[in-house]
Amino acid sequence: MNLPGRMRALGAAAGSAAGLILVACVPLFTAGLFQSLSLNFKFDKAIAAGEATVVHTASFPEDVKVKKNFVQISGRITDGGELPGSVKVEAELADEATGKVSQKISVRLNLGGDGSFKASARIKKNIAAGEMMTVTLEPAGEDLAQGAAITLCVDLVKKKGDLKKLPSCVTGGGGGGGSTFSSLQDDFLTPSCASLGCHDAGTAKEGLVLEAASAYGNLVNVPSQQAPTFNRVTPNDADNSYLIKKLRNDPDIQGRRMPRGEPALSAAEIQRFVDWIDNGAPND
Repeated sequence: MNLPGRMRALGAAAGSAAGLILVACVPLFTAGLFQSLSLNFKFDKAIAAGEATVVHTASFPEDVKVKKNFVQISGRITDGGELPGSVKVEAELADEATGKVSQKISVRLNLGGDGSFKASARIKKNIAAGEMMTVTLEPAGEDLAQGAAITLCVDLVKKKGDLKKLPSCVTGGGGGGGSTFSSLQDDFLTPSCASLGCHDAGTAKEGLVLEAASAYGNLVNVPSQQAPTFNRVTPNDADNSYLIKKLRNDPDIQGRRMPRGEPALSAAEIQRFVDWIDNGAPND
């Protein structure tokens, strides 16, 4: 999928002054319900409590329209020694040409015991096409230690009720997730497959329904209609499970990779499916 808009990420060279090494980024996109930014990065030096550090900048493309919507910020901090207790994430919106700031969206995030965080806020003003968004992160209480790994997701939705439909921020190990079937259903199959007119009960492309009540029975030890020599999921054999082949976009698949029409899953996200299958594909 070609994602619209221009992205200017802080890579290792630009990030070294701020102590930031950007590992991966999924930029803003317009397909589907959500407009999301997902960052996975590490700090190559300690960040003092109260010190705001720029972690990303991005411009909104012309076809993105955000009208007084809601924003959710979530993710996880790991490998940082003693965690800072809470962090502040601020998104500053400014005209790219003039630099004039139109609004600031600040969210204070309390960290869970595993370093996870999630909070939401309302966007007070419309976000104009072409505006530049600068995202900063500021630890509170304790410093962020050198080598701290952070996954940060910024999700924009149309209505407050849509916040409940957001998948977990899992890229690079952040914001929840796991390798149980129930977590894979909640994080991927329901939001990205069963609700987009592909594998819901009404559409059932390739005879496959991935709604929660049907997904397990339609996947495990069931031959693929596209490639009948492969089961969709063969327990303890992820490499020969057609689901994994479709997620990885292997050369021997038929049709397009999954999820169709959305960004490809990261290696870390696919690994969650692999771990579940190689653990026997339990219905857990």
